[in-house]
Amino acid sequence: MSAYSVPDNQIHVMVSYIVKSLPYNGDTFYIPPHNSIVVGTTFEPNMLNIQAIWDCLRRANDTSFNSRYDDTGFTDPVPFVCALHLPEPLAMIRIVQNFEYQACEYEEWYTSKAKAICDGIVSLAIGKLIAEREDKTGHDNLPWGFDGEIEPDPYFCAPKLSDVDKPEPGKVYRIC
Repeated sequence: MSAYSVPDNQIHVMVSYIVKSLPYNGDTFYIPPHNSIVVGTTFEPNMLNIQAIWDCLRRANDTSFNSRYDDTGFTDPVPFVCALHLPEPLAMIRIVQNFEYQACEYEEWYTSKAKAICDGIVSLAIGKLIAEREDKTGHDNLPWGFDGEIEPDPYFCAPKLSDVDKPEPGKVYRIC
């Protein structure tokens, strides 16, 4: 894989998504405890902690870049700037996925606070998608799970394994 240093504005947008997703009533942004090393951390949405979140993401991307290319430099600190306009939730998920792809080149990535922050941003975006759906279709009225009947798709049907003596390499077998 390769890594590049994502633009500062990409990180500004990611952190802005956190800030603007929280009501101003003392609510917090929760980083889920997704492993035993990163304990669930709660950041209150004040500028000191928001700057710490921004710095954490930038450092993760720098660490990934340095790990990939045997470099030792880090970018200069930049003050957080809250973006006026934010991408739609699905676009935000893609932005985070791009960041994660660029930031995952070091060994500790999957247990890092930066990864947990990214997970939190994606959770916020998914929550917004669900809220949008609730507004349009009544999400709470949709079934929880599936226990209905299905009709097999004939395109994806194949002979039973007992009908195939020896599968041939490269040959496509449909399963049914």
